[in-house]
Amino acid sequence: MCERLVLTGDSITAWGRADPADPHDLGTGYVSLLARERLDGLEVLNTGIGGDRLADLAARWEKDVLALEPDAVSVYIGINDTWRHVDSGLDSPVDRFEEEYRSLIEPLAASGTTTVLVSPFVLPAPGEDRDWEGDLGRRAAVIERLAADTGSRLVRLQEPMTRLAALTSPSRVALDGVHPTMLGHALIADLWWDAWTR
Repeated sequence: MCERLVLTGDSITAWGRADPADPHDLGTGYVSLLARERLDGLEVLNTGIGGDRLADLAARWEKDVLALEPDAVSVYIGINDTWRHVDSGLDSPVDRFEEEYRSLIEPLAASGTTTVLVSPFVLPAPGEDRDWEGDLGRRAAVIERLAADTGSRLVRLQEPMTRLAALTSPSRVALDGVHPTMLGHALIADLWWDAWTR
């Protein structure tokens, strides 16, 4: 039985959190939507930190995930590994990304902790010439493979966010192509819930 759920990751999970040191500060994004509307009765904690790459999350994993003794953990990470690699040249090889991600998730899954893995997305943005699909696609494939190998629930975002952007416009879903609007956060919450209840 799940009583405590920790959702962690980067700024998309952290969205609207005023106090990054307080896991009870759920912010105003998809985590808050889930907690208010669908996860009533669970203790929901948010340890998302803006700008995090996988290595940053791994460095705080013990404090911000394991020390909270969760029954379930949701991880949404990866877009900054691609973004910082492209715009700043920060090294984040996909094979190392997979190895490090596995080192976090496999022990949790083996211990019986429910795990949810969210695969990141990117959309076109005005003034941005982004050729991210290859790098981000390889990371998405890692996350899908890891979810299959560990029995984690998987939330795929790229295709649904792309479809929603085609029906409305990319800027109505994510102003800069990465950070969701509230419409985008609502879709993430819906997709996360679908995976959670499957």
